[in-house]
Amino acid sequence: MSFTTRQPEVAVFPGTQKHIGFLAGCLILLICCPAPRAAATTIYTLAPGANVTALSSSYPIGGLMVGSESTNFSTGTLNGTFTSTVYSGDMSNPYGGLTFTYLLELNGSSSDASSEFSVGGYAGFLTDVSYNQTGGEVAPSNFLRSGNGNVIHSQWFTSVELPSGDTGALLVIQTDAHNFGNNSGSVIDSTSQILPILAPVPEPGALSLLAIGFGALFIFRRRSSN
Repeated sequence: MSFTTRQPEVAVFPGTQKHIGFLAGCLILLICCPAPRAAATTIYTLAPGANVTALSSSYPIGGLMVGSESTNFSTGTLNGTFTSTVYSGDMSNPYGGLTFTYLLELNGSSSDASSEFSVGGYAGFLTDVSYNQTGGEVAPSNFLRSGNGNVIHSQWFTSVELPSGDTGALLVIQTDAHNFGNNSGSVIDSTSQILPILAPVPEPGALSLLAIGFGALFIFRRRSSN
């Protein structure tokens, strides 16, 4: 007597394959289409390649400090401290992402004034830029962003450079970034000093999620055709 072994059958309810395929498609759309953002405050927006007059603000407003880094530096003619700080939940951020602030302080021992400082790491991100002046800090004259969007410069015109012993007004950069890491910036007079800073980094895993969505859609379509 011979016996025929049958593989157990998995019950599939009518329309299940279509529903799963539909859900997989929705996952792909959610990954590809970012959530809508609040309208940017155009007066502060700094697009790649732009050079705008620096405007003051009272930002950031509220939020939680999630990172901070201070570096002492000396170029031979400039001595001081550069501090970068990152805030999450800044209520004034029009993009709902992280807000970055940068503060340049020159020691009285500096023999020269600073004409600008720059920060890198902003390529691919939306930015609103302003300065927060709470006292006698020296306000910048203009903000400049490189053509590829990566570097943002905070500049003082020659007649109002940041003198030795003074502090520059706080540079505030509001972004749509949700992650941050290490990058580099520089303090500039007749020479430049490269400094470690905190800046935005790209979202991790977005491509992996997209691959998972396409993979799920392919599997379920293949099963439904069998």
